[in-house]
Amino acid sequence: VDTRPMVLGQTKTGVKFEDSVKKAKLQLTKAVKNGRLSVIDIADKAPNFNDKVCNVDKYRNSFPMQLFDAKARGWRKDLIGFEPNSQEDTVVLVSSCSPSDFERDLKENLDPLPWDYLSPMQVQMTPVVITKMQNLLDATMETISEKRVPIIMDATETRESVETFWNYQRAYTIDISMAVFRMKGNTPAQDPDTYITIVEEWRKCLVGAMRQGYFLVIKMGDGNPDMKDFCDEKYFPYCVFQSGAVGTQE
Repeated sequence: VDTRPMVLGQTKTGVKFEDSVKKAKLQLTKAVKNGRLSVIDIADKAPNFNDKVCNVDKYRNSFPMQLFDAKARGWRKDLIGFEPNSQEDTVVLVSSCSPSDFERDLKENLDPLPWDYLSPMQVQMTPVVITKMQNLLDATMETISEKRVPIIMDATETRESVETFWNYQRAYTIDISMAVFRMKGNTPAQDPDTYITIVEEWRKCLVGAMRQGYFLVIKMGDGNPDMKDFCDEKYFPYCVFQSGAVGTQE
């Protein structure tokens, strides 16, 4: 169940709010009838389930608040019009919010909710190592020795300690957030001159790091742009993000 139209509206998604609720009901009905999994995808922002969906008379039976309660069963009969043959259907809530944000976001849009019935699980692509600042360099080198590219997340109080640490290391730094700012929302095709200037600077950093055996630090900042849009085989190949894949040709 894609809930983005309930947040972004018809202008950005091309789907009317009412139609998105109808589609959600259709998906939920199929899941209940067949004993399947229902995945409620709220992406990075939950809809206002309280005021806009679950407690609105015309939507109450299509998208009931009780579906978020693992122990509630009555809503299924109300949804499909009869007692389902299977009791195996399950509801899963998927969020791309950070661990520190998801609970706040859901509480704003789902309360009152039986939080005792929710069990958050954080999915990581790679193993997560929690290390102290004084051990950061050793942990970084260990990850590199395992042919993996370290992704360092600054969880210190100021959110600046890791950046300061790398400023004092033998490293070349590429500032992705600054590059995004310089592009001013344009794609490489829309502003090729600025793009070439940026990736040429990156190329020099990459070559310098390879020549001198320095770290190449890619500072993402608060954003997470699609790096495939920025990378170029001639200047800054995407394989930089694959450990050991970069060749020596300048």
